[in-house]
Amino acid sequence: MTTLIAPGGVDAAHATTSRFIQKACIWCGPVMGLLFVIGFLIAGFFPPPSPNQSAAEVAAMIGRDRDAIRIGIVICLASCGLLMPFMTAFTIQMKRIEGSRPILAYTQLALATMATIEFVIPYVFMLVSTYRPEAHPDVTRALFDLSWFFFLGVICTFVIQLAIFGVVILMDRREQPIFPRWLGYTNLWLSLMFTPASFIVFFKTGPFAWNGVFVWWVPVTAFLVWFLPNFVMLLRAVDADDLA
Repeated sequence: MTTLIAPGGVDAAHATTSRFIQKACIWCGPVMGLLFVIGFLIAGFFPPPSPNQSAAEVAAMIGRDRDAIRIGIVICLASCGLLMPFMTAFTIQMKRIEGSRPILAYTQLALATMATIEFVIPYVFMLVSTYRPEAHPDVTRALFDLSWFFFLGVICTFVIQLAIFGVVILMDRREQPIFPRWLGYTNLWLSLMFTPASFIVFFKTGPFAWNGVFVWWVPVTAFLVWFLPNFVMLLRAVDADDLA
């Protein structure tokens, strides 16, 4: 019985399976994004409510929309596990570029683990804020504030991840690089677009509040601009990999 061999020395069946698994991991990214949008729309958090609300207003909002918030955030929480497969697909391609000592690839993977936790924690706080209707409004608002500070204010992991993507892509000096160089510069540039979110502690209104232009709309737009080309180029990189 003859076994077909792929160009890199890997049998064809294994190569096909590996590509299928990698692409499945890559597709976890848009599925996660879709679940996030659906969940936030159901919860009424797209865009986020104003951080300038009084404790009574926050408690009234949560009391009014309690079930919608629970359903929406449970959907968001269910999507969190999809981040790791997507980021691991990045790690595999980064290892191809770095070679035998892929320290940046592993750093990115560790940051992805942290980022997953940084999604889980705010969703849990959002759910806890709906859990006890009899809770004092100040307690409810404190939980709600914590959720948004975690969700939008903790940006260091994602900023460093994008910077690492950019650096590794630009490190690739082969004649036919795995990723185009413009994608490296795109990652580096877009990493800066998330930094205004670190200032939300100083503002309750205006463009630097958590529902403002620079903290919500600019990062959301930057994420879409980041995600689409990286998603497409990841799929192309998997197709071009000889799996040697």
